Amino acid sequence: MVTVTMAATLDVGIVLPTKDEPRWLQDQTRFNTALKTAGYDAEIL
Repeated sequence: MVTVTMAATLDVGIVLPTKDEPRWLQDQTRFNTALKTAGYDAEIL
C-alpha cells in the first residue's frame, strides 16, 4: 500500500511528457516563472 500526502496549499499541478528534451525543460522553467509571478504554488512533474 502506498500513501501519498500533499500540502493543501498546492494550486496548480502540471505533468510534462518528458524531461529528456530541451523544449520541455524550457517549458518547465517558463511555467514555474509565470505561476510564481501570478502568486500560485505549483508542482511540475
